[in-house]
Amino acid sequence: MNNIQFLDVLRLSYYKHLEKGARSNEKLKILHGAIAVDLANKLGEEYFILSLGYNSGKEGKVKGRYMDKNVDITISKKGKAMAAIGIKFIMSNYAQNANNLFENMLGETANIRSNNIPYFQILVLSDRMPYFKSDKSIK
Repeated sequence: MNNIQFLDVLRLSYYKHLEKGARSNEKLKILHGAIAVDLANKLGEEYFILSLGYNSGKEGKVKGRYMDKNVDITISKKGKAMAAIGIKFIMSNYAQNANNLFENMLGETANIRSNNIPYFQILVLSDRMPYFKSDKSIK
């Protein structure tokens, strides 16, 4: 997938977010599924990819050092998790949640990598992002 195709996937995912609402995972199926398809095409049949929007349509579980973790994309070979990817697509209220977001990302990475499984993060931030007040109006 090239940059233009990736931006198109982000656009479709954002439109699904606006259509279905913040709590729906439909927006994630588009983004996670597209990344999983791209990985599968690049890695070949030797690897098995688990993700929302691809294969079984479910996240994979990876053993962490401290606790097992459902991850957005799991790359397996012969039934063993070889790597995992976490994807964060921030669509609103970034300033309100920035500290928790990065603390969670750091904790996930430390938990999985310290169990000798490569773990990567994809963070998508728009250059302009709405901030919604509690009455759902834009601030």
